[in-house]
Amino acid sequence: MIKREYIVFEKSNGEKDLAVSVDMKNGDILGSFLYSEVGNFEDWIREHFDKVLTGKSKLEELSGNICRLEIGPDNTRVYDMLDDEADEEPFCEVNTGELMELIGEWCAKRRSFKETCE
Repeated sequence: MIKREYIVFEKSNGEKDLAVSVDMKNGDILGSFLYSEVGNFEDWIREHFDKVLTGKSKLEELSGNICRLEIGPDNTRVYDMLDDEADEEPFCEVNTGELMELIGEWCAKRRSFKETCE
């Protein structure tokens, strides 16, 4: 199970927002993926996961603004495309089904948070 904690923080403009901290190797990459990519492209990302999880595709690759994904039937690798200091592109590897569940949970929590802040 992916250990996570939801954190409310204040942006520089004073607006509050929700982020997720993930307790695993390179968990910050997964947190960035959820906040930046899933937060903006939820439906598009879910389509790629659905193709793999339903067996329509063996591997889906996609790139967002910050992260690149390789979605396989068992595991998904989330790469940090912005880390210029590393010799190799750093990544976080997660069970694909579990990540899909986390994406659903994250989207529900984010929507609920935004509704209470309006």
